[in-house]
Amino acid sequence: MAEAHWVHKTIQNMKITIIIIIGILCAGIVAVGCSSVSQTEQSLHSQLLATPDQEEQIQELIRHIVTPSVEQQDSIIKKLQGMDPAVINPVLMKLLKDNDSWTRYSTISAINELKIKEAIPEIIKLLNDDDSDVRITAVYSLDEFNYQEAIPEIIKLLEDKRSEVRGSAADALSILNAKEAIPKIIKLLDSSDWYERQSCAKALGKLGAKEAIPSLIKLLYDKSEGVRCVAVMSIDELNAKEAVTDLIKIISNESWSIRLKIVRMLSKFNAKESIPEINKFLNDENEQLRQESEKVLKELGVSEDEIQKTKEGK
Repeated sequence: MAEAHWVHKTIQNMKITIIIIIGILCAGIVAVGCSSVSQTEQSLHSQLLATPDQEEQIQELIRHIVTPSVEQQDSIIKKLQGMDPAVINPVLMKLLKDNDSWTRYSTISAINELKIKEAIPEIIKLLNDDDSDVRITAVYSLDEFNYQEAIPEIIKLLEDKRSEVRGSAADALSILNAKEAIPKIIKLLDSSDWYERQSCAKALGKLGAKEAIPSLIKLLYDKSEGVRCVAVMSIDELNAKEAVTDLIKIISNESWSIRLKIVRMLSKFNAKESIPEINKFLNDENEQLRQESEKVLKELGVSEDEIQKTKEGK
């Protein structure tokens, strides 16, 4: 980027010099001077453009940058990083407007890796792309750049026709700490799509949305285990002690990992009313849950003798 900046400054300085000369010369020479300016600008501009071979090479790399192979992706990124920004950047800007959606999608990924902030205005335009994957990638790109000015445009995507776009927008807004989006995100907790409910529940926890606690408590009974798990985590983040009664109700019906999380939360909330339920896990088949339950019971004031009697079924 430093070389591109140097070239840009050089062009500007040459323009200023030429303009001064033109102002001094007579009208007959002005025409020659203008022609010289045009030729100079064209010459310098051509230095910023990739050759056809270079452009084809960049396009080929971009097409393969999104790959399951980390090694292959790292190799491509290194090759792109090794190119002159004055050559590669204009090509990437062009590819963001390519007719092929995969090319646009991959180009955004490349721009993120190369941290080309100059591309942000073009990426914002792609929030309205016809392809939902491109819209989602654009959202996370702006999030990656921590571009706060994009928040109003990303909030609009909470009303996108695709649930996965809405969910991704909610997630990105939470990372950007866009608290103004909280009311709209809460409404999306009623979505029929589990991914959207899960993303929004997670976002509300990150945003510290205390007003969402009643809605998050309802999600403790969601049919999707993933949604229930995220609801538990967000309730924990929000320090929502009012959820204790519901946490006790659901704890026995959950997987051991969610039980473990809830047991720890009940300790944090000093929920002594949960002792009978936690007692049930002293002989659980999962060792980690057994150990944590015993530890939490002690924290809640249960004696070693009482714990031992419970273990023995007395």
